[in-house]
Amino acid sequence: MENGITYQSFWTLTANPNLLGHANLQAVGQKYEMATTAQVLYKYLIDVGHQPLCGSKAPNHVKEAVDVMNATYTFSKADMNSIT
Repeated sequence: MENGITYQSFWTLTANPNLLGHANLQAVGQKYEMATTAQVLYKYLIDVGHQPLCGSKAPNHVKEAVDVMNATYTFSKADMNSIT
């Protein structure tokens, strides 16, 4: 966040379909028992201070996004670096 402005990430998943299959995202997701790599990407964005926006109307996708936003943990520095 710079100057009190939070970056909102819209179409994050749609714009990055190849990223969701990346082995590092899958490994981090398994470590934190996350259901999908999309959740890993959302959590990463939250941990770096961005706000991903969920534009889905599918109830399961909305629930996955809410679950990430309610998470009480942060990724370790090593895990963050593996995603970056």
